[in-house]
Amino acid sequence: MIQTKLRRAPFARARRMQSLTIGATAALAASITAVSPVYAQSAGDSAVVDEIVVTGSRIIRDGYEAPTPVTVVGVETLQQAPTQQISEYMNTLPAFAGTLSTTSGGNEMSGARQSQNNLNLRGLDVFRTLVLLDGHRVVSGDVNSSVNIYDIPQSLISRVDVITGGASAVYGSDAIAGVVNFVLDKNFTGIKSEVQGGITGQGDNESFKVNLTMGTPFAGGRGHIIASAEYAGNNGVYGAVDSRDWGFDTAHILVNPEYNPATGNTSVPQFVVRSQASTLLAAPGGIITSGPLRGVMFGKNGEPQTYEYGPLANSQFNVGGDWYYTDVNRYNQSLANELSRQNAYARVSYDLTDNVNVFFHVIQSSSTGSARSKLDDSLANITINIDNPYLDPVIAARMADLGLTSFTMGSFNLDLPYMGSTNDRDMLTYAAGIEGSFDAFGSTWNWDVFGQIGKTKGDFLAHVRNKNNFNLAVDAVRTADGSIVCRVNADASTANDVPACTPWNPFGWGNNSPEAIDYSKTHGSFLAQRTRQKVATPGITGEPFSNWAGTVSLAAGVEWREEWVRGTPDPLSLLNAYTAGNYKGTNGDYTVTESYLETVVPLAKDVSFARSLDFNGAVRFTDYSTSGSVTTWKAGLTYDPVDDVRIRVTRSRDIRAPNLIELFAAGTAGQSPGFRDPFRNNEVIPTFNSNGIGNLNLKPEEADTTGFGVVYQPSFLPGFSTSVDYYDINIEGAVDTVGTQETLDRCFDGQQVLCANITRDASGQVIGVTTLPVNLSTLHQRGLDVEASYRTQLGSGDLTLRALGTHIYFSKKDDGLNPVQDVAGDNSGTNPLKERWTFTASYALQGLTVTWAGRSLSSGDYGPQYIQCTENCPVSTPTAQTIDYNHIPARFYHDLSFSYDIDAMSTDMQVFLNVRNVLDEQPPMVPNTAYWYMPTNPQLYDTLGRAFFAGVRIRM
Repeated sequence: MIQTKLRRAPFARARRMQSLTIGATAALAASITAVSPVYAQSAGDSAVVDEIVVTGSRIIRDGYEAPTPVTVVGVETLQQAPTQQISEYMNTLPAFAGTLSTTSGGNEMSGARQSQNNLNLRGLDVFRTLVLLDGHRVVSGDVNSSVNIYDIPQSLISRVDVITGGASAVYGSDAIAGVVNFVLDKNFTGIKSEVQGGITGQGDNESFKVNLTMGTPFAGGRGHIIASAEYAGNNGVYGAVDSRDWGFDTAHILVNPEYNPATGNTSVPQFVVRSQASTLLAAPGGIITSGPLRGVMFGKNGEPQTYEYGPLANSQFNVGGDWYYTDVNRYNQSLANELSRQNAYARVSYDLTDNVNVFFHVIQSSSTGSARSKLDDSLANITINIDNPYLDPVIAARMADLGLTSFTMGSFNLDLPYMGSTNDRDMLTYAAGIEGSFDAFGSTWNWDVFGQIGKTKGDFLAHVRNKNNFNLAVDAVRTADGSIVCRVNADASTANDVPACTPWNPFGWGNNSPEAIDYSKTHGSFLAQRTRQKVATPGITGEPFSNWAGTVSLAAGVEWREEWVRGTPDPLSLLNAYTAGNYKGTNGDYTVTESYLETVVPLAKDVSFARSLDFNGAVRFTDYSTSGSVTTWKAGLTYDPVDDVRIRVTRSRDIRAPNLIELFAAGTAGQSPGFRDPFRNNEVIPTFNSNGIGNLNLKPEEADTTGFGVVYQPSFLPGFSTSVDYYDINIEGAVDTVGTQETLDRCFDGQQVLCANITRDASGQVIGVTTLPVNLSTLHQRGLDVEASYRTQLGSGDLTLRALGTHIYFSKKDDGLNPVQDVAGDNSGTNPLKERWTFTASYALQGLTVTWAGRSLSSGDYGPQYIQCTENCPVSTPTAQTIDYNHIPARFYHDLSFSYDIDAMSTDMQVFLNVRNVLDEQPPMVPNTAYWYMPTNPQLYDTLGRAFFAGVRIRM
């Protein structure tokens, strides 16, 4: 079998410097600190920091915390995390769901999104989470406005603030689910470095990270300069069968062959869940999929064999029998994508006067990621003529006896390299600003002017088959002189003669030459994509006057932003020549002009009914060049009835404007295998291209967010804090796209407006489905966030306990066409779990710190559209489909972290060892309807198993 590996990043020398990683953990909750000063823990240090400015508000006041809950993750917690990337740890926090990372699956190519890391708050999608760097926007590495966290200089991060509520009035569009603000240590002085390496318990996905950071004042302390660089990577893991026990089995959702509306047999479930199920549409060496020769398959050298069908078989899957022979799971997608990345950051600041400071910074980031998607197979769509010279003579004779001139077969095409991708991404951002202060109205006012230009360059290559070349090569004939050529070459006088065509042997594997492989799979689908973001924002904050309860604070400003994209695909992609990719390129731009005003007004202080009562309000006026004007606002109260209790409540109107791809997508022709045609008794449609286009008529989404919370810090139990926050997010006019299969099902169900998006040929066969985004849906999510922490001295050391949890009451989706669906607990995709918790216990003694972390994921189901039953089932509909089993069990993961501080020769050194998934807990089986997906959900569960990370940190 000939297999060509995807291009690998240059890790050979880097492996020699690997040690192993960073460890377990939990989040420090700023919402817990809403009454008293924030406690910031550093290694071996329990000192109290007087003030930490959190991200919930642009107004900074001693002792004031915004009513919107903010979770703060400190640098020590990030260093204990048993992951290489900070964003991978962030995804373990309960408020996140469905974050895209190198381990969340590598199968999708048409969107060119592999090897990114995007955060997803509340499971409401990555483009509804606003990511900031020091309170300012970051250029997106994609056309969906999501920020690639790999672009952020990780070695300078001092903390991460997570606002788990709407913040559009404060920070602008995209903050419907919340805000994640990465805060850098801009005053770092000295030299620090870290070297770490990692490896899984299976001996794969070797990783490394090395960074160096320097900072120093100059000009007598009036100036400060910082420089940081980091180089990191991991080798990736391709396929699960040979390396993971759970990878051997498979699980699929099959159409039940007993279910037949035409005969009235609808009392049985429409779908059944079965393990040991595999495709019937292809086999390693080829299989005849229809007609009197159905079930004849071909061995390695093309010799005929008989496929043994199991007791349950439909038009797409076979259960039992020779299922393992046609199971594609052994050729699975990446468990971890291969990634090599580099980051560099430099900042210089200078005090022009005692009250005016100027600064300039530059960020450069580049990465190369490779992912394996699936076999470049042919699903029941290869036509073999009786005169094909590669056909076994026994089968040719049987065809002649049966009067057949051709048959249809499917093949894994094992001689072709896997479908996969190599994505090169570069980001370059320049930013400059000036900030200062002045006295007016009897108080000090702070002002700033900030400007930024960010650019990204993405070169995306999909390693996919040229469909036309392959079809020409498969149709081979033998000439009079005995040579084998493509049929188009058999007569040199024909107009369609293609001299370059190299014939392809479709029977068996290991039988095709490099020239044949190169002709059928050369170049690949390519897209050169460039994005640009420009930002300019002046702002001012101050305290104009005081009232009976304290000082009134004010923040105001103006923001202007431009988003721009240009995409250039290769010519053959424009013709849909490939089996996947077929990039079209998104081209467009828009501008946004905004003005905002925020205020904090004390209403009561040290009176009989309140220790304090404050009002926080904000309003923002926004004008989009594409969709017009919109107003967002926020109103909140923080109320301390007694010293130990704080009550907070907030209400806000938030927005998200349609992003570049939703507006300007020229079309994405992705491969669509395995879809069913309900008009033809759910028979499988031969592979076709689905086309997704943009919609310039989209309007901004609008969300109403309500929050109510209580913070309790009992004076009788020093070191203990807890908070409970209820939230309700209701999004109107949510941009949504009716998917390919759903378009077919809904058209069949009578929704005629969708039938126009389906294209059929003269025989009635589906040859294309077009999808586009519309302001279609209402999304409504309601939940509860719980945080608690306790810190005390135990013996000669310090004990810290923390817990964070999120419970989702519901996360409903209403598209106005079908019954409302509650997607909370749909553990098969990117939707939020019903319940998610993280627990940590840490003990520090004389330089040694040991931390245990537990991660709890609640049970769930395959999807809200399924109704479980085994008999006497209701009639199945597209949004209420009957199925015989619908449950995914819960999981609990254990992590451990060990670190030891060494003080030698005026150098602080820390060695560390962190272990992720200590008990090597395997992911649960998550069946799906697509034959090529791995049998679990990599966006939710740990697919790599136990992993070790170790290294050393040095600071001078």
